[in-house]
Amino acid sequence: MKLTARLFSVPELAFLIAAIVLLQGCGSDVEDKQGCPSGSYLANATDTITGPDDATYIGPSSFGSPFPGGSVRYSPITFTVTDNVGPRNNVCLIVYTDGFWFTDATYLTAITGVGPMNTRAVATNDTGVAVLYWRTEVLPAANLVTASTGTPTTYTAGADQTGQSWIQAYSGTLGKTYNVNWTVKGEPKSQ
Repeated sequence: MKLTARLFSVPELAFLIAAIVLLQGCGSDVEDKQGCPSGSYLANATDTITGPDDATYIGPSSFGSPFPGGSVRYSPITFTVTDNVGPRNNVCLIVYTDGFWFTDATYLTAITGVGPMNTRAVATNDTGVAVLYWRTEVLPAANLVTASTGTPTTYTAGADQTGQSWIQAYSGTLGKTYNVNWTVKGEPKSQ
């Protein structure tokens, strides 16, 4: 048996190294490192991520029955990934929030994400949609009517409280934010 060796020229060697690097890049585990479901892919620059329109929530209060505080639920929250042909399935979305995740619309089983922003990775279904069950942070109770001392006693309505809860979704270089702007009305003065 005869063994032969071949020496490569500098241009051939450069081409060979570039080909090896490209082949390794095609099978990269970037998605796995971000916690994406097995077999999913990150969106590319020609895709589009859409989500729900921002929402507004007002917690009403009435005299003697002010808003008690608690959670506001929005279900389902959907993000869609499309390209110029149509929906893209199996695209990994990294989502994080100041709120809380749940397994389904019953809101009985919470899902704990990773880190302080409750980060999760989800993949789009066959119609290019990722469905998330979410609720806002706990909203505060209404500010109560205050009474001033003196004669006559005067009453001042409780001040409104405002804030914002959000979800951010991204994949590759694309992103979409969903905001819920909330107001808890202060307890009104007696009429």
